[in-house]
Amino acid sequence: MLRFFQRIRQDLLREKRFSSYLFYALGEIILVVAGILIALQIDNWNTKKKNLDAERAYLKSLNIEFSTNLVTLENTLKENEDLIKALDKLTGLFDPDTLESISEKKVALFLNPLGKEVVYYPVRGVMNDIISSGNLNLIRNSELRQKIASFNNELKRVENQERVASEIRANVMQITSQNGSFAMMFAEISGNKTNVPGFRPKSNKQLFTVLELENNLELYKQVTLTTNNFFYKGLKKNIEDILYNIEKDLN
Repeated sequence: MLRFFQRIRQDLLREKRFSSYLFYALGEIILVVAGILIALQIDNWNTKKKNLDAERAYLKSLNIEFSTNLVTLENTLKENEDLIKALDKLTGLFDPDTLESISEKKVALFLNPLGKEVVYYPVRGVMNDIISSGNLNLIRNSELRQKIASFNNELKRVENQERVASEIRANVMQITSQNGSFAMMFAEISGNKTNVPGFRPKSNKQLFTVLELENNLELYKQVTLTTNNFFYKGLKKNIEDILYNIEKDLN
């Protein structure tokens, strides 16, 4: 093909048809430019298709990850709400009449939830991979992109709030260990008071005359309520918004 065009040029020059040669040369240049533009267009199309495929794969993986995180958060919310109810019962025991009317076993059952710390543990593998690899820009939905980019910061705020709750819980546990009896609590719950070596009955009702415990339990309850109603529920709304945008883009 190149030899064919070369022969045409030589014939035009030999016949001194310069005007025709110039038109031919211009046409050849146009053909070369057109070829380059077509090649670039094909390359751009391939790149765009590759990016769209990568975006869709990321969206599918993010959909699974955030759906899992939503289920985990809903379970954490339930645990936190159960803790709030338990703290309500405990703070109610500082009323002498209520304390008098309750059994030692009930006191033990009310104290038992303090042994479990409520913490939210999300998975972030896909999200962190997208961010660290610089591929977040493959997601064209600007609202979704912004929410994913800021999600780790929101989780840090939740973690800080959980840390505050954990510190207050540690104070509650310390005051309880100094003024009460874990052995009595476990024995009442299990019903094996007589089978515990070295067991000495000690009522845990006396805990509810300790002002420091009352103050810390009230503080723990308020912090837990704030964690539940502001931090966890705010995070849940954010995850639901992310899932809505992902599903919208996938469809």
